[in-house]
Amino acid sequence: MRIIRQTGWAGLFTYCSAAVMAAGMSFVTAQAQAELELPEGERITNIAVVPRAIPQKEEYELYDPKIGKNFDLNKFWVRGDLRVRPVMRNGVCFGSNILSGGACNTPNLGTAPNGTPGKANDFYVQQLTRLGIGYDLSPDLNFYMELIDSRTWGGNGANGTGGLQDDTRNHNGCSTANGGGNCSTLGVRAAYMLVRNFAGLQGLSVKAGRQYVVFGNQSLFGAFDWSNTGFSHDGVMLQYSTKAWDSYAGWFRTSESDLGQAVPAGSLGPNIGPSSVNNGSANQDSDIFIFYNQIKSVPGFIIEPYYFLYSNRYNSVDNRGQGLGTAKHSNQTRHNIGNRIEMRKGNFDASNETIYQFGQMGDTGGPDGAGYGNQKYLHISAWATRS
Repeated sequence: MRIIRQTGWAGLFTYCSAAVMAAGMSFVTAQAQAELELPEGERITNIAVVPRAIPQKEEYELYDPKIGKNFDLNKFWVRGDLRVRPVMRNGVCFGSNILSGGACNTPNLGTAPNGTPGKANDFYVQQLTRLGIGYDLSPDLNFYMELIDSRTWGGNGANGTGGLQDDTRNHNGCSTANGGGNCSTLGVRAAYMLVRNFAGLQGLSVKAGRQYVVFGNQSLFGAFDWSNTGFSHDGVMLQYSTKAWDSYAGWFRTSESDLGQAVPAGSLGPNIGPSSVNNGSANQDSDIFIFYNQIKSVPGFIIEPYYFLYSNRYNSVDNRGQGLGTAKHSNQTRHNIGNRIEMRKGNFDASNETIYQFGQMGDTGGPDGAGYGNQKYLHISAWATRS
């Protein structure tokens, strides 16, 4: 009984002590909170950043904003295009043989065509579908994205199986029913942000993202809408417009070698991949730099002087399958200076465009990679005109 009684008193003493301490802490805390209270309408803005292994939810709320009063449905717009085009061809390869992949006249050892006689007539139907989505946040700020689906009727996955594995049954856009082969006929034709009167400068616009690049009669830069996919470019275009003249300056990346499509880590994920001969480097890319002008001050005339640079820094054998005439041949620096002039007066409409190219390009001298490197010992000198 004595032990139990003593234990009871001890427990009661412990309980009372804890209660007193808790009350004291509550009083101190309340007093501290009172001291930290801010006047109404003010808030602390320079809160110290505390790194944590697990990110806090509050850190990401700004990336998932709710649709508020700033969203205006009247500023949202949609455009669509659908084109179904039958195509008939006679002598697809102009008398030569059709080779693997539909190629015609594949060169022998990168220089000479095989010239195998042949004839092939063809008939097919192409379908082009485009859906453009735009939002004009303000008169000076526009967002636009255009989806494109390009397909040939019966050509997206049949594989000669009579419809058992075709895309019209499986709807996967691939060459086989299980998703293998050439997938994804759906792509992004354009996706950009357009800012007008940039930095408060009247007449200066900046367009950043995937976009059309169209100049003049589209001899050099155009959307190529006759094609079932067309052209678009990834980069930035600046435009400065006045009543007398317009100027355009752009940088577009045509090939990125060392980063794959949407690599999560942002590095160490080859896109085209290292060269078969050399491991390559991060500088194995290609770009186009454009400086285009349009003079409008001469009555009845449009004068368009321009310069653009094509810089391809891949190694010489990476892309030279058709010899020196290979489109976008590796390892070249090609300067282009030209002018386009158009006259429209009365019943007359005339135009002329003349361009001169110069620069250097590398070649290996053979398909075995002999002489591989970045020596640009071939000199470019070419010109063209169109009237």
